[in-house]
Amino acid sequence: MKSGNRTPRQKVIAVLWVILGTMFLGIGAIGVILPILPTTPFLLLAAACYMVSSPRLHRWLLNHPRFGPHIRSFQQRKAISLKVKIYSLLLAWANDRQRRLVRGRPAVGQAVIVGHSAGQDGLYVVDQDR
Repeated sequence: MKSGNRTPRQKVIAVLWVILGTMFLGIGAIGVILPILPTTPFLLLAAACYMVSSPRLHRWLLNHPRFGPHIRSFQQRKAISLKVKIYSLLLAWANDRQRRLVRGRPAVGQAVIVGHSAGQDGLYVVDQDR
């Protein structure tokens, strides 16, 4: 439906979807920098919000040089690319190393549990829908 054919209520709802999509896009952009915050889920939410409210913003997001490939990859293959998975795991590992340098070494039991869990999570993430 074109924006000229919308009722006042539909216009307000579309504006709310744009605001929500922009919020998700902002969180996704922060996730590019911070390894503890995922990027792709927030970009997918932003794309969904824009798809409902603004075809122009949706096209812009899909064609964006930084964000577009993540969204298109997920739409085509229903999975995040292996390169992005490995990159995010390496950043998470580096973040963990940095945290350990600041806080010191954890107790042996804690280190074993966290290390095992991180290893299992990493294998699961990389192995999903390659």
